Amino acid sequence: VLITICSQSVLPFTDILWRNLEEEQRFIGVWEQRHLRYLKEYCRSVYLNLLTSGRLNDYLTDIEEQVQGITEQLKADDSLE
Repeated sequence: VLITICSQSVLPFTDILWRNLEEEQRFIGVWEQRHLRYLKEYCRSVYLNLLTSGRLNDYLTDIEEQVQGITEQLKADDSLE
């Protein structure tokens, strides 16, 4: 799955700040996809805030890393039994 993430640069123009959104494309993992879908459906304001601030990519990467860490821990705990 390919996702388009927006990064921003802010340009002053009189008293108004115009946002110049540039698109960046990258592949995302299963848990990133699921969390992104959840944010879009149930936490729209959080999703839009992360998207427009340019932090969505990092946020989703952190989610994927946390899930992988938990999965590995559960596998290790299960193998001890």
